[in-house]
Amino acid sequence: MTDHDTPEDEILDRLRAADPAARSRPDLDRLRVAVDARIRDDATAGAAPATARPAGRAGATVTPLTSARSRRSSWLPVAAVAAGALVLGAAGYGLGLRAGSGDSAPTAAPAISLGGPAGGATSPGAPEVMSAPADAAMYPAPSWSHMSFHAVGLSDETGTSPAWTYDPSASFTADRTAALGAALGLEGEPQRVGGSWQLGVTDGSGAYLMLSPDGTTTVSFYDPAKDPHQCPRSEAGTSAPDATGVATDAAPAPYEWCDDNPDAAPPPHGEDALSPVRTLLTAAGYDPATFELAENDYGDPNVTQVVAHQLVDGERTGLAWYVILSAAGVQNVNGMLAPVAALGDVPVVSPTDAVDRLGDPRFGSFGEVRMLAAAENHALDAEGTDGTSADAPVTSGSVSQGPDAAPPTGPPPAGTPGSPVPWPVEEVAITGARLGPALYTTPSGTALLVPAYELSADDGRTWSVIAVAEESLDLAR
Repeated sequence: MTDHDTPEDEILDRLRAADPAARSRPDLDRLRVAVDARIRDDATAGAAPATARPAGRAGATVTPLTSARSRRSSWLPVAAVAAGALVLGAAGYGLGLRAGSGDSAPTAAPAISLGGPAGGATSPGAPEVMSAPADAAMYPAPSWSHMSFHAVGLSDETGTSPAWTYDPSASFTADRTAALGAALGLEGEPQRVGGSWQLGVTDGSGAYLMLSPDGTTTVSFYDPAKDPHQCPRSEAGTSAPDATGVATDAAPAPYEWCDDNPDAAPPPHGEDALSPVRTLLTAAGYDPATFELAENDYGDPNVTQVVAHQLVDGERTGLAWYVILSAAGVQNVNGMLAPVAALGDVPVVSPTDAVDRLGDPRFGSFGEVRMLAAAENHALDAEGTDGTSADAPVTSGSVSQGPDAAPPTGPPPAGTPGSPVPWPVEEVAITGARLGPALYTTPSGTALLVPAYELSADDGRTWSVIAVAEESLDLAR
């Protein structure tokens, strides 16, 4: 149990209780998309009229979106700060994920990431925030951001590929909030609070559900009664003072954080964990068959994490439902509710032209950066498999010299008159190209699934770039 010296300590403990994902490595791409989507004031979405798909593709027609829509999103007011913090705690499951063994092996390729809502690619040489071990040391080295890309053995044929949009106007409603809430055991009438739809309580005393007015209708749910790390309060406690310093009559939450709960029953596993998630997806209006479910080792024996990766045409979209289950049932959910509507096929550039885009400042490149761990002097993979934490941001403007580089023993030499300025450029041969959908959030907040290429070199590094042909891109600011 936790002792509280001040009411603020008690509030912080209740907020931490909503974030069992604190042990996970944050997914910075998803966090950036989620934050950018929520702080836009105005968003509009439109689509092309319905057309028929070419032969050979599943589905006969394209669903049209015939009217422009506008949405307004804003941060929750001060009165809902606690609720907002709890939402971030719940969203932690979507922002952090540990690889683990599921009952079924993944069949879809990993989602292609465009890196951010402003086009998904950083300009060549621009800093790119990434995740790194806390003890990673960025030793002086040639900047790998100076690269020259060329295609080797890739096709120069253009083509078409389907695109989709998320339609939040069909999901961001009181009825959808109530229906999903009923599936999660919540009763009552949804309320609009700070632009979001909310159902339940947000003071830590009970379960709540929140739908956010973003491009995918982000869903957040948390139930402290089903959290094995929320223990019944051992003592009544005192009322917290209000803004004037006067104690209020509001009763404290009946739960408080506990690291160990010896009375907690083991969580479900296998089909016992996957089945409730399928039921939840059905209640959300989805076909569970369009998701790839996997049970992951979250590192907490008291809960089970199930990740449901959304699939479109058999490809992962980059969005997923993250569900935490305890022995008592569904404890925490983070996902999306907006349906996917087809926009038809759009022209795409060839793989060879996509490689050229990596050197085009209008498209830039988004790729892998390898770092050196100071303590162990070796490169880490994206998951930080040496067991170190992976939450220290670094930039791609300066990277390590590689696994064989020795730490510096002194300062670098001074420049000499007449010497050329070192500007090392790495020649990168792109030998592989994979075309698939990638999540892209437009400047107005609309969430699209656009064709993108994942381009790979023989050493395993990859870069992603939008594949849509220039005639189908609106390049105006």
